[in-house]
Amino acid sequence: MTKTIDFGTAVKKDGRFLEHRDFSDALGDSDSGPAQVDNWIDFEVQTTDGETTTLLVEYVLSVSGYFTYCPGDYWTPPDSDFELTDAKVELASYIIGENDQHIPGMCMMDDAVQELIERVIGI
Repeated sequence: MTKTIDFGTAVKKDGRFLEHRDFSDALGDSDSGPAQVDNWIDFEVQTTDGETTTLLVEYVLSVSGYFTYCPGDYWTPPDSDFELTDAKVELASYIIGENDQHIPGMCMMDDAVQELIERVIGI
């Protein structure tokens, strides 16, 4: 029996992931190029028949950006800022339900899952 997940009902339960405000942490204090971070988020979702199931999404976040620094002067305090130039989500896999139904990335759900992840992390 085929079930359809209603992604509009997704509720984040757990995870290890960077949100938009923390992207600069992935790059550290250098402009050494894109940083790649392995992430996962566990969601609780409803199926169209009203059942609740889990959706674990594993993905890689690639972040590029640069830091600007102004040393300040006698009247102006020093200031630094981070400018995000690019952020990409590359889906790795999904695990649906308690039976660990492992689904590799690159399936029909990719667009919906990618939108969900981007909405949660803020890009």
